[in-house]
Amino acid sequence: MKLTFERGNAVEIHAETGEAFTVRQLTMDRGAKRIGEFSLTDRRFSRIDQFMADTLFDENFGGENGNCHIAVGNSYTDTYAGDPAAMTGTLKRKLGFNDSALHWDLVNTEAKTVTAHWPTGKKVVIYENGCFRC
Repeated sequence: MKLTFERGNAVEIHAETGEAFTVRQLTMDRGAKRIGEFSLTDRRFSRIDQFMADTLFDENFGGENGNCHIAVGNSYTDTYAGDPAAMTGTLKRKLGFNDSALHWDLVNTEAKTVTAHWPTGKKVVIYENGCFRC
């Protein structure tokens, strides 16, 4: 699967197999094609060294190249550090939480280099060879 994002939305959707299914998933509602979660796992700190056939573990797989996982669709509000009772729809939108019936974790274990692009134009490599750069 290859997804191209612009401003947090999947604008191009391609898949070697199951492309029609993928498109249906990502168009089921307004938030389904938006990023709901993103993570980079540093291989030095993950104690998970083999796939478990359970996404909750596999999304934190360390492996040789570390991993990146992204969830399209719903953002889980239990990551909010404040009072959960205060989490209104307005606060969710203000903090950038996404709403959708979909929460689809996609895990990538390929070698990758991640570069941060600062508003000033500066570019800094923050992750490579499965590790965050210090």
